[in-house]
Amino acid sequence: MRCGPASTPTAPDIRTGLWKHCLWGGIALWLLTAIVTYATKNTTLLPTLILLGSFLIPAVFVLWAYERHGSGLGVGLIEEAVKLLALMYVLRRQPGIHGLRAGIVLGASVGFGFAAFESAGYAFNAAVTMEGIDLRALLETEILRGALAPFGHGLWTAIAGAVLLAYRRPDGRFRFAGPVVATYLGVALLHALWDSMHGIALWLVAMLTTSDLQRSLFAQGYIPEPTSAQQHLFTLFSVGGLVVISLMAITWARSLAHRDPSWKRTP
Repeated sequence: MRCGPASTPTAPDIRTGLWKHCLWGGIALWLLTAIVTYATKNTTLLPTLILLGSFLIPAVFVLWAYERHGSGLGVGLIEEAVKLLALMYVLRRQPGIHGLRAGIVLGASVGFGFAAFESAGYAFNAAVTMEGIDLRALLETEILRGALAPFGHGLWTAIAGAVLLAYRRPDGRFRFAGPVVATYLGVALLHALWDSMHGIALWLVAMLTTSDLQRSLFAQGYIPEPTSAQQHLFTLFSVGGLVVISLMAITWARSLAHRDPSWKRTP
């Protein structure tokens, strides 16, 4: 038994090359669905056809990026930058949209959209096994990531979007002022800590409960044959860490919302 990815709500380990299998498998499934839909004229298959076609490439991209960059500060910086760039692109022809309130709402929308694509990627990873489709793992992944979604991408991008639009010029140009850059780095740090919480929890457990010789096994990403106490500590540190990160982000977002007088007047 291991203190590993299956026992904590963090990003799972993804085997190298899985994105290729998901890509070609997804294309084959989409083509098969299209052929069956066309041949039978069965409209009940249209939602499957549409959703699979819409989410396949974004989900595969998430898997590809995860395999090459893993988790940590680097991926946090990249993903938060991508989300802000997406928000800027959407608003490029809407110069009148600015302010903390608009940034929180639109930033959260972009963040939740990104979270949907990422969750689809993890669902693919959980479902595809050497023995076939693991429906239980897929459902567990969907439920877990659905429950965590409000405290992740949506919240982080809401914070970054709020400050970005608060400093937007009247002519619609975006200003990368000090507070904007600092906020971006701050949410990227929250993102990195969230992604790294599995490793941080393992490190804390190893430091508190193992000898120097046993700590060398930490490089493998798990503690072999953990004791009951180690398992409880791992759960405490990993889940507790996510709660602390979430509370920090919620407090940050609330402080931004309270700075906008119009938000307080809304019934």
